[in-house]
Amino acid sequence: VSWSLSCEIFFYLVFPFVLAGVKRLRTTGFWTLGAVTLLLLVMAPLIANLTGVSEPVRYWLFFVFPPYQFGFFLLGMLMARAVAGGLRFPKPTLVFAAALVWLGALVAVGAFYSLYHNNGLPRPLVLLVALPAFVAMLVSAASKDLRHDESILTSRKLTYLGVISFELYLVHKPLFLLVQPLGVWNNSGGLEGVLVFAGYLGIAIVVAIALHHLFQAPIERVLTRSPDPLRWSRRCGSWLKSAMTSGVEIVAYKLKGIKGEIKRGSVSSRKLRD
Repeated sequence: VSWSLSCEIFFYLVFPFVLAGVKRLRTTGFWTLGAVTLLLLVMAPLIANLTGVSEPVRYWLFFVFPPYQFGFFLLGMLMARAVAGGLRFPKPTLVFAAALVWLGALVAVGAFYSLYHNNGLPRPLVLLVALPAFVAMLVSAASKDLRHDESILTSRKLTYLGVISFELYLVHKPLFLLVQPLGVWNNSGGLEGVLVFAGYLGIAIVVAIALHHLFQAPIERVLTRSPDPLRWSRRCGSWLKSAMTSGVEIVAYKLKGIKGEIKRGSVSSRKLRD
């Protein structure tokens, strides 16, 4: 799962600069940027296929390479800007349900395709076909949240799954690689396949819960209790100013004392040199 870290770092680096431009977009520029971004996301894999780019290179270009993935990130920024500008779905629950059906159909088609062709659907194609469903789900969820409506996504159980989702992301692939040699995935499908996947998912969630409560939560508590760097620097500056002021006062006091001793003629030449 480490491939995505390079993408995230890239997004963090360019986000402040892109955000400044996205905020200044007017209606025409907004829709133009969205259409051009989507067109590039579609055309780049097609051009790679037509020019005979090998599968390993295509996988790297359109799944690992940060600039291509940034197109999806940019569309997310535009979607957030649209929601902030007033985009709402009048019936978000219905839209959300339709998006779930869309994703379910995509999973079913992908599963049957993989079974009969011994190969999965191309990753860029899956991402692009799933993109409208995810946009619909996010905007519909935002529409309900902004109206303070209750939804299934705000339930305690799903919220808790959201809390441990980062740990689940971290463990799902290593756990899959650990159980793969056991041969549990070489089943006939059907009910057996459903039970195997349910068992794997249950184990992954349990491991993610343990990882969250034993590692991430304690580390977060330590980090949130650490002093604010700005407050610490202000304290250091105040302490340094106080120390310097005290030092100057001490030196001035001693010089004043020596001056008095000179006037009384009680200071030797060696002491004056010191």
